[in-house]
Amino acid sequence: MSFRRRMQTQLGVEALEDRRTPAVTFNVVGGTLFLNGDDQPNSIVITDTGSSGPNNVTVVADGQGLVLPAVNISIIRVSTGNGEDFVSYTLNNNLRNNRKVVVDMGEDDDAFQGFLQRPARANKKMTLNVQGGDDDDAISVDAKRFGLANGSYFYLTQDGGEGDDDLYFLYKATITGKIVYNAFGGDGEDTIYADLVAFEGTNDGPSTGRIVANIYGQDDDDAITLLMSRTGASTSPLNGFADGGDGNDNTLVRTNNVAFTNFEQVTTVIR
Repeated sequence: MSFRRRMQTQLGVEALEDRRTPAVTFNVVGGTLFLNGDDQPNSIVITDTGSSGPNNVTVVADGQGLVLPAVNISIIRVSTGNGEDFVSYTLNNNLRNNRKVVVDMGEDDDAFQGFLQRPARANKKMTLNVQGGDDDDAISVDAKRFGLANGSYFYLTQDGGEGDDDLYFLYKATITGKIVYNAFGGDGEDTIYADLVAFEGTNDGPSTGRIVANIYGQDDDDAITLLMSRTGASTSPLNGFADGGDGNDNTLVRTNNVAFTNFEQVTTVIR
């Protein structure tokens, strides 16, 4: 049995042996792919080639099969509903066209993993927005190979919502474009870790692009780490800010280029 789905654009489906009806529905409108879960645990694995051709984005949902949209996808919108859900997004080739990925994890303890494994070409934009929703969520993005060429942008938002959340962002690549990173812990005792390095590569030369990072712990006692640095002859402007928000025992580990407010304990790391 293939996926239960609502289609306005034809999709190809490669069935696997497991014959259960999955709980994730698929809908394509223009260049937007909608993925909707239910109130049970869902698993959604998204692979993106970074290109603009048909089947540039493929999906495996609840382990049931491979969804092949027969059109170019530029926007991906995921809503998992309630239940303990897992979503992963992998960019496995150069970003040659703009991409927007929006993920709403809903209630319950959810996990998102993002892997940006190849660089963005000049004048391209990647937007990744992940909302954890209520309960204890884990949101991680590994972009240590996601170099940004001239005129390219990476906008990343992580929002844990209510609950004790873990937010993680790692960047270490050559950047001549720009990164804007915003993280929100929401209610609950959150742990937020970001380590951002403007790298001088052997073949790519030094980084000159700007990195802007803002972390907001919001309510309750939060543990925040925000590290920003350069390697080699890189001259990238690094602008960091951390706000512990409400709480009586907020802690911060930072480099000295990170401004801060509302922390009871601050440790400065020299790089």
